[in-house]
Amino acid sequence: MKSIISRILLSLLCVDIVTAFSAATPPVILSTKDVVSKVAVTGATGRTGRLVVEELRNRGVNVVAIVRDLEKAKEVFSEEDDGIHIREMNLASEEEIDLNHSAVLKECDAAIWCATGFSEKKKEPE
Repeated sequence: MKSIISRILLSLLCVDIVTAFSAATPPVILSTKDVVSKVAVTGATGRTGRLVVEELRNRGVNVVAIVRDLEKAKEVFSEEDDGIHIREMNLASEEEIDLNHSAVLKECDAAIWCATGFSEKKKEPE
C-alpha cells in the first residue's frame, strides 16, 4: 500500500519535473524543493495525509498541515520538526475557511487535498 501511495505521490508532487526548452537543449531536471518551498496539506493527520507530509518533509519541503484536531496533530507530528506548521481548520465550515484560507494560501506555493471528511472515531448512536 505504501509503495502505491509513494508512486502516486511521485507523480502528484512532480518530483522530477522535466522542462524541455528545445530539441537541441537537454531537459532541466528540478527536484521538488526547487519547485515549491511550502505546501499546504489538508487532512494531514489522516492515513494518506501523514504519508504526504512525510514525503514532502523527506524532500526538504516545508508543510502547512491543515488539521481538524490540534491535539491529534501534536501527537502525530514531531515538535522538533520546524518545517511543519500546524493550522487547525474545520473544513466543513465555510465561515472558518473564509477566515483562514487566504492567510494559508498566501504562504504556500501549492496545496494537496487529502481530507476525506471521514474520521476513524466511531460516532455515538443518536
